[in-house]
Amino acid sequence: MNPEHSHAQTSLAWLVYPLGGPDEDQRTAIVFEHESAVARSKGAQELGLDIEEVDVERAPALDAYRSHKHVPIKVLIREGWRVDCAGCGSPIASRAFDEESQTDLADVIEDQGRVFCHSECKRYLDLAIERQREKFDAFKQRVISQRPDLTFTEFQGLWPQVTLIAKFTFPGARFGGTVRDQLGNGNLVWSVSNGDLPAWEAYTRDRNRGGFDSN
Repeated sequence: MNPEHSHAQTSLAWLVYPLGGPDEDQRTAIVFEHESAVARSKGAQELGLDIEEVDVERAPALDAYRSHKHVPIKVLIREGWRVDCAGCGSPIASRAFDEESQTDLADVIEDQGRVFCHSECKRYLDLAIERQREKFDAFKQRVISQRPDLTFTEFQGLWPQVTLIAKFTFPGARFGGTVRDQLGNGNLVWSVSNGDLPAWEAYTRDRNRGGFDSN
């Protein structure tokens, strides 16, 4: 085997970022490829930009992770990266690059693409997500049981949303309606589009409801 050919085909780590240099407010893609042109193209695609809108540079400190296709967040922080805690929103940075950083790398947790400065932040967020799911499930059951005659087409309101929303349709509807629990406190507000009001009124008359219950 030609050693030069083997080296040329070795995947290397590259940083791809919008033109102008890496910035805290911009995303940076880490790409493992054997040459810069391919890395630049892949990185641009990952960032949702045209190839002319990005630059690329080598990141030799990350080469060791080529077989994993993923660089642990603690490694990136040691290399000077800054991220925000998914739980409390505090910046997570290495004290070697930010003297004011309160980050203790021993406490940093990476979980399913989320980064936490401490296990308590992860516990807090997991609890918030679970509580929102419970509210969502209760809302879904409540509106279906309250109006079993309607056809519900979509439910929204899982974390990070606060407002719980269900969309519905009924015979004669063109646009349909919605029911909302704006604050997640159980107060339901029902509505139909103006264009569907005649159809809604006809529908409720046929069902002898004389209007519809919004409680």
